[in-house]
Amino acid sequence: MEYNSTIRGLGETEGGIVRDAHPGNPSVIASIRGIVLAGGPSYGDCELEQIMPRPMLPVATRPLICHILSWFGHDGVGRATVCANGNTALFSQHLRNGEGLKVAIDYTEDLMPRGPAGCAHDAARDGGEELFVVVEGGVVPQVELSVLLEHHRSTQAAMTMVVHGGAASCNRRLEDEEPLGIYVFSRKSLSYVSKTGFCDIKEGLISDLYKRGEKVSVLRVPTDVAPRITCRSSYLTVNGWAVEKLARTKHEFEGHVKRGDAWIHQSAVVDESAKLVGPIWIGPGAKIGANAMIVGPVSIGAGCEIGANAVVTRSAIWDRGLVGDSAIVDECVVASGAHVPDQEVQRKSVCKPASKNRGGILGWFGGNRR
Repeated sequence: MEYNSTIRGLGETEGGIVRDAHPGNPSVIASIRGIVLAGGPSYGDCELEQIMPRPMLPVATRPLICHILSWFGHDGVGRATVCANGNTALFSQHLRNGEGLKVAIDYTEDLMPRGPAGCAHDAARDGGEELFVVVEGGVVPQVELSVLLEHHRSTQAAMTMVVHGGAASCNRRLEDEEPLGIYVFSRKSLSYVSKTGFCDIKEGLISDLYKRGEKVSVLRVPTDVAPRITCRSSYLTVNGWAVEKLARTKHEFEGHVKRGDAWIHQSAVVDESAKLVGPIWIGPGAKIGANAMIVGPVSIGAGCEIGANAVVTRSAIWDRGLVGDSAIVDECVVASGAHVPDQEVQRKSVCKPASKNRGGILGWFGGNRR
């Protein structure tokens, strides 16, 4: 099946999509649980994961995992389980029970590596839900959940996998499809996963389902409905995409005012001589100096400082990042607490703080919500 429905933009908060798809049957909501696979292995070439876990990377200054959880909550899924494994304490400390995300959150942790299918199996053990929507922690889902669920039900599949769009072919094997990290499982399909040991989804569970005569369905979608972060470059692509979505949305963001295509927090100080070009997000307490030039898509987190005559283009400045006077930052990530000195030029790089510090992005959970 090809996906051709309208994509909802970031920042839109209409709920009840699943209820609309199944009018008069609110029990459908209770029968679905979201699962976030947030404890996956790091990509060896991703510098960003040396600073913080991938699901916590700020996308338009908002942790990536919050985009996933909000997707569940906005589309009517009331409960989600986060599989964070070694980072469970970190996630639970700051996500808490999901307050403000419209979804109740619980957590599961496996002492031994279980793989994505194993983690999904363990997360699904408790509760009475019959369907599980599973999302990898590096994906920003934008496919309409009602479309995905209706496809799963109409095909009577045990499992549905969202894959990269492309022409369907009768000669195309499922093994050749490119999964985008979004799945729907029936409870029965997850029951086939072993209670111990490692089990992958594509290489393990799908093969087992075929052997048992169970149906596996695919939903083909454009890649922009499930952008994935794997490295600095893909992170900046996803971050820029999200900032552009925010610039185009008609939704109002509490505490922010719009200036052209820029959303500026009311507590931020932007010098009148500063030039803001293209989609930009500026967080609380940020300071933009005289004659600075910001060319989007750019996200600037809470407490950041951009010096006089500095130029920042196509970059992400995390909370408390500092860009000195007359410095140039192009296609860069300036991590929380990192400092780009005066007149320095940084291109296509990750600017790290002197010491490892995760405090900046985690500060979002204290009140910088949207």
